[in-house]
Amino acid sequence: MTPPPSEEVLALISSLELFQELPEPVTRAIAAILEEQTIPEGAVLIDPQGTDDSLYVVVSGRLKFREDIVDGLENAPAAFMGLLEGRNFGKLIVRVSPDPTR
Repeated sequence: MTPPPSEEVLALISSLELFQELPEPVTRAIAAILEEQTIPEGAVLIDPQGTDDSLYVVVSGRLKFREDIVDGLENAPAAFMGLLEGRNFGKLIVRVSPDPTR
């Protein structure tokens, strides 16, 4: 039998927007199956070729993520099809104009 989650873990899960509307027994069940991991700096968290169906909650630290950027609204349909076919990894962005903040 799995031990009950600590109140600290339960509070963390309950504070996440994704879980805020869930009934407390469901939140407890989710918290009970969590596994804490320390990931070394520079390690790949998610394998782009893998079939990882995990949910990662980053409590502290920083993540680098990949962006696939497609220029032009006319290329959006092909980019979306590529997304559905698994041709991209990370965040997909369709840039329709220059970013004024960069």
